Amino acid sequence: MTVNDFLNAINQATEASKDNLESKGISRKVEKLEKDEMKSLEADRYREHNKGLHDTYEMRRKLAYRIFWVVTGTLIFDGVFILLHGAVKAIWNLILYSDTVIIAILSSTTVSVIGLVAIVLHNLFPNLDGNKKKTE
Repeated sequence: MTVNDFLNAINQATEASKDNLESKGISRKVEKLEKDEMKSLEADRYREHNKGLHDTYEMRRKLAYRIFWVVTGTLIFDGVFILLHGAVKAIWNLILYSDTVIIAILSSTTVSVIGLVAIVLHNLFPNLDGNKKKTE
């Protein structure tokens, strides 16, 4: 027996086994199982992705709520500070702080609030497409 005869015999046996499997419908069942498994894996992947998006949304919502109250508290503090300073000056004619100190306090809290909001907004809503702006 030559090598070519041996290879021909193997090819014939392979073809016969394929025909036998196809006649029994086994290959169709295997293909159907593979398709079902792929659909299941894809559904699991989408489910995990959606769970991650939901978790990110909840985290952002909580953080935005907390930052809102920090900013609100800071602005209320500034308002009360100005009103008390004006009331003390009007009622008792007493100057607690000079105008430059009042301006410095209000300026620093305003810059802090604006910076806080800018940082939080930048981190809550990042550039999702991955393209960064180039600064020249």
